[in-house]
Amino acid sequence: MRASIRGNPTHRIQMGLQFAEVYTVGDSKEIKIANREAFENGGKLILGTEILSKLIDRNILKDGACAHFRIHCPARKIVVHCGVFDFSGNESLVYAPRWIMEYCDIRPGDSVVLASVDLKLGTFMKIQPQSVEFLDIPNHDEVLTELLPNFSCVMQGQYLRFHYGGKGYDIKILETKPDPAVSLINTNVTVDFAEPVGYSDYAETLKQQYELKKREELLKKACEDAGFVGGRSLGDKKRTITSLDTSAPPLPPPAQAVMRTDLSQRLSDMKPAATSSRSELDALSDLPDDSGFNVASELNKKKFTGKGRRL
Repeated sequence: MRASIRGNPTHRIQMGLQFAEVYTVGDSKEIKIANREAFENGGKLILGTEILSKLIDRNILKDGACAHFRIHCPARKIVVHCGVFDFSGNESLVYAPRWIMEYCDIRPGDSVVLASVDLKLGTFMKIQPQSVEFLDIPNHDEVLTELLPNFSCVMQGQYLRFHYGGKGYDIKILETKPDPAVSLINTNVTVDFAEPVGYSDYAETLKQQYELKKREELLKKACEDAGFVGGRSLGDKKRTITSLDTSAPPLPPPAQAVMRTDLSQRLSDMKPAATSSRSELDALSDLPDDSGFNVASELNKKKFTGKGRRL
């Protein structure tokens, strides 16, 4: 996972908005939050009732509309789009989840510009997990599509962070439609998954591990088929040495050498052929599966199909 998801500066700060004022960043650790886990695991701000009154007076919140905001620190020029968690905060402070503060490179006490934005409903979004550890989540695509509604809006190029099983995962928004920034509230969005960062190396490692496992299984099977060579019964007590005459004809050589040659030949015949790489993982399905190891099933669990899912 990325050590930081800090955003990139942008000078395209929209002006002439209905609501745009400067506020101070507060420390969310100092306030009581009813559902802190939901707050930290989403993309929404805690604002004061003063801001709510201004939004109502300027007809920004009408007919049950939801508020979307653009927040940025003038000193860093890093922009992120957010929703509203609630209006229970201090009148002059803005409280953001820790991942948003990291993304915008802001700290408690910094000044930020909070501006309302009018966004179209999103119809499509392409995302990229920033670590192959994301693949370890059971039904990872379904888990993510369930968590995305915690983010009221997103913009192309920004990162999001969510937590699952006590662990944080970062994803990057590669593309959004119909606009570079879209709303995710009360809409049906098709989500397409790009391969995680580091997926090529991960796939090659998985391929090598499988081939090694297969060779070990072939060697074990060949040894079992050959049986035990050169043994003598330990229970044969009647046999004794009756003569030490060195002139006696030598015993015939054991059949071990013949058996070893035969075993080597069998192993050579069973050596798996080099796998052609139609893709990084699909070619492994061509290897023989005589050990009960379901190749296709195991590999398909670890790859993206590229098909979109709908929120």
